[in-house]
Amino acid sequence: MRHLGSRDVLVIDDRKESLAALLEALERAGAAVHLLEDYDEALARIAELRSWRGFGLIDLHLPARSRDHLEWLGLDLGRSIRGRFGEHALFAYITVMNRVVPQASYRYGEATSSLGIIDKYRMNSRQLAADIAAEMGLAAEP
Repeated sequence: MRHLGSRDVLVIDDRKESLAALLEALERAGAAVHLLEDYDEALARIAELRSWRGFGLIDLHLPARSRDHLEWLGLDLGRSIRGRFGEHALFAYITVMNRVVPQASYRYGEATSSLGIIDKYRMNSRQLAADIAAEMGLAAEP
């Protein structure tokens, strides 16, 4: 994938099973969903992209093959996306809100989508898919 097209949603999360309903709802809304499961893979894919016209959903707390523990690497990915593609590259963060969201998330790598930071376990998958589809300009699911 060289371009993140207007129907593409790039989901970066190591726990895809917790997002199954959301991924299904996004596909029903007309999005082409691409799933990456760790920081290193996502960083390499972002570096390959030539354009970003779709939507990104980034887990704040990601594993990396190059490190032996989890970190708040989603913020780094958000900064990379903004740095390469500017403020018009839409993305939101997703996490488990019972973890402390670092203050850095409000100073660096802020989400460019109005959805901001989404609580993974309190979200309504169908509504969130509709909100993402609306931000992308896709037709809403009936």
